[in-house]
Amino acid sequence: MASAATSDDPRFDEANIAASTLAGLVEYGREQGRDPARWFAGRHLTPEDCADPDARLSFREVAHIVRAALRDFPKAWPLGLAVGSRVTLPAMGALGFSLMSSPDLAAAANLGARYHPVSGSLMDVSCRMAQGEFLLQAHERFELPDLRRFLCEKFFASALAATRALAGEAYAPLRLELAYPAPPGAEAYRRLFRCPVQFSATRHCLASDPAVLRKRIATGSVSGQTEALRLCEARMPRPPAAPDELASLQAWLRQRLGTAPRATEAAQALGCSERTLRRRLSQAGISFRLLHDRLRAERAQKRLGDARVSVGEVAGELGFSDEREFRRAYKRWTGHTPSAARRR
Repeated sequence: MASAATSDDPRFDEANIAASTLAGLVEYGREQGRDPARWFAGRHLTPEDCADPDARLSFREVAHIVRAALRDFPKAWPLGLAVGSRVTLPAMGALGFSLMSSPDLAAAANLGARYHPVSGSLMDVSCRMAQGEFLLQAHERFELPDLRRFLCEKFFASALAATRALAGEAYAPLRLELAYPAPPGAEAYRRLFRCPVQFSATRHCLASDPAVLRKRIATGSVSGQTEALRLCEARMPRPPAAPDELASLQAWLRQRLGTAPRATEAAQALGCSERTLRRRLSQAGISFRLLHDRLRAERAQKRLGDARVSVGEVAGELGFSDEREFRRAYKRWTGHTPSAARRR
């Protein structure tokens, strides 16, 4: 198996992963009586932001949140299988609609391999024919042994759910290969995939009978796919926005931390359209609202470091008429209360 990058790689901190990739984890956690807000403590996003199509996370942030979630469940719990198997095509957004509008499974497989980052995929993907089998292979982006099982479970369970949605529930792979030892409760893999599962393999791979690729998709639509692919292209991760563009917007927002500025006003001040501004922010892995909140959090942390300034004064400076609302917002931004920040 090819070696993955380490967490020292600069890409580990690039905010280019759609936060929606964690929506299923949040939903499942709540159903199981957990509080996902605890997993997001100290992050710049909240569980609710996973419903924002423009919200982005870095792999480091994803790893932090997933580790916190894993600690909330028994070690033997196949959390990735539980989360991945819940995936629906509409929940995959533009990618899901592209798959649904494909003429057959072969076209859908190629689209999935090309546009998987649109749905917030946490693995890199390749597919090919080899020795009379169709192979869907997942490649670890970063060397994270403690997350390997979850990432593989989530990826392959999601791929299985998508394939069965397109080809029918009767679809069963030829086998699943995973490059880690059999975990406790490994029988859950066999029940879900309905095929032999080989652990401690040399790769992460799902093998299928190539005949499935000829399966026609009932919802196939040339016009629908054209529009869906346009959306996929627009949502593919891009290089970060130019530093000077982001710096100009941050400077404009810092002068308005106590108000509720609108993106239209910011775009006008920066000499571009609102659509262009939002696209550049999306490419930088953040939304207008999240950037404003991040800057407010920075200002609040700085002001709270001055013991002469009361919490109420900080709240007022940042546009909160109710100190309790500020306390809740500050905890959402930073993971701890203003009082705790002052004790640090």
